[in-house]
Amino acid sequence: MRQLPLEHPGHADARTPWRFLGWMLRGQWWTLAMGMVFGIIWMTCSAVIPAIIGKAIDEGITARDSGQLWRWAAILFGIGLLQSSSGILRHRYAVTNWLTAAYRVVQLVTRQATHLGATLSKRVATGEVVAIGTNDLSHIGNAMDVLARTAGALVSFFVVAVILL
Repeated sequence: MRQLPLEHPGHADARTPWRFLGWMLRGQWWTLAMGMVFGIIWMTCSAVIPAIIGKAIDEGITARDSGQLWRWAAILFGIGLLQSSSGILRHRYAVTNWLTAAYRVVQLVTRQATHLGATLSKRVATGEVVAIGTNDLSHIGNAMDVLARTAGALVSFFVVAVILL
């Protein structure tokens, strides 16, 4: 994981909000991608558990085949282990993504405030600077955090659709 705060947050593309978010995404693409991978694994495991239980009932209990029941129980146990470990890793990357984004925003705002010096209070109200430091960075951090769960939710939606079809 990254050492935070970063030595240098980079030079932001602040021409528009979307460009800024794109710049943020590119700056931490690796941890975002890993969070998405583990988010997809985590939610896909949740999506296939009912199908596995259904197979265990159909092939084990209904057919009175204890071997198949044990087989599907072992598969369910393995999926549970995979789900719990991927959930832990997804959360770890989500927190890393949130903190990295938040620290980068704080570093950028601080750098710009230092650059402007005494002229800052003439250009922007003090409350706006504080709002960026407390509110905006939280929203940007949340946007980075939610990406992993969103990717997992989208993929698991299609997995359930395939299972049902």
